Amino acid sequence: MRARVVRAVLALGSTAVAASCASWFGGVAGSDVLREAADPALWDGAAEATSEDGGDPAPEGFEDEALALEGREDVRADASAPVVGFTTQGEVAVAFEEAAEELEGKGWTQVESGMPACGTFVKRDGTYRWLFVSGVQVGKDASMVVHYDGQLDGKG
Repeated sequence: MRARVVRAVLALGSTAVAASCASWFGGVAGSDVLREAADPALWDGAAEATSEDGGDPAPEGFEDEALALEGREDVRADASAPVVGFTTQGEVAVAFEEAAEELEGKGWTQVESGMPACGTFVKRDGTYRWLFVSGVQVGKDASMVVHYDGQLDGKG
């Protein structure tokens, strides 16, 4: 009988501790910081600032040697990374295949990555000798990022 009473007290005590912890975690989750971070106005302003700041222009010769950017949306470049990004309407697999075909038409050789919508491209000469192209589906659009070697004539 005594063991049953001890178990009952422990069960009630555990329940009380769990309830107080849940209330504490709930208070943290409902804190002003998290509420402010969830405010859409915060993110809308950041998106507008990003769209106003177009970043760096596409690197010299990129469109001739790698991918043409005309007709692609939300084109952004960052010479310090060095990357070029853009979006296209449609499926990411189609966008990647179109990019691969364009690159192969300009003398690039694809090195299969084994990952969907992702691959490395190399060539022997030119300003750009190595590219890594990756894409992800974002809603109805494909977001593509091209990381290039950033070397001039393979030196640097």
